[in-house]
Amino acid sequence: MAKRINLHDHLAYRRKLSETVVELDEMADWLYSCMVGLAMHGKWKEWADANHIGLDYEFTEDMLRNTGDTCIDALIDTLDSICDAIELLTQEAGDLAELPPEELPF
Repeated sequence: MAKRINLHDHLAYRRKLSETVVELDEMADWLYSCMVGLAMHGKWKEWADANHIGLDYEFTEDMLRNTGDTCIDALIDTLDSICDAIELLTQEAGDLAELPPEELPF
């Protein structure tokens, strides 16, 4: 017996997965900027006040993980969850692309 599926729905689902990954990536960038801002006004305030406006400096994830600020720690956990979701959704989109239509879960 043949299984009937709507390929349009399948493609729309994959497209929505891809769109969600892009949005989550943007959210991760925004969250990272928020964490740097919090550190600059909190644990790193003395350093920030001692440096000139316009100074280019690269803040690493490791630096943020070691601020000792529990609020930043909580946001890092959130960032980790977002990154895990990006990885899962990206994998899912790729897996669905490789399945023949008769094996699609919907």
